[in-house]
Amino acid sequence: METHRLEATHTNTRFAMNCHSNVGLLQADSNSVTLVRDAMVIEAATPNFHLADNRMKFCKWVRSAYSRPCAFLPNLYYPDNSLMPSPPLYNGGTLRMGAFGATRALKNFTSAAGAALDISRRYKSNLELWVSAGELKAAGKRFCVPRTRMLDGLSHVKLIENGWQSWPKFRQSACTRICQCSRAMPSRSTW
Repeated sequence: METHRLEATHTNTRFAMNCHSNVGLLQADSNSVTLVRDAMVIEAATPNFHLADNRMKFCKWVRSAYSRPCAFLPNLYYPDNSLMPSPPLYNGGTLRMGAFGATRALKNFTSAAGAALDISRRYKSNLELWVSAGELKAAGKRFCVPRTRMLDGLSHVKLIENGWQSWPKFRQSACTRICQCSRAMPSRSTW
């Protein structure tokens, strides 16, 4: 297996297969359970490889269901300091929020849009909601419809689709368009 060769070559490096999932979402890819179980076998045979997930609940399930370890590795976004100095607390202007990731059944972007809309109303601010777009499979497109309909026609809301990007480009987009723009282009709603 290619993974075994990689780990054997780089014995001082720790590798992890991070699932970014929950049990229900494993059904979205017919090969996902096989990959998770293969990772358990590799981890048992290799000291520098670990099965991981970004949800503690999934890790607890793996430990309970299979009596195998699962490392908790939450999503961490460490932008370069040159890209994003610490932003000030919100003090008016357009509220810019992002909901990013692959669009699938159990990733609830409709709730994210609803929360963003509620927050913008509470702060009486215009809202720019940035979302991932571009790599939608046919099944994923239907999950975008409720979000779009929820925000459609609201004069203080702008839904912005950020095309699917490589990790470095995504980080730069998220930092410059969402975080830094809030200071560069203030606007106040009068609705």
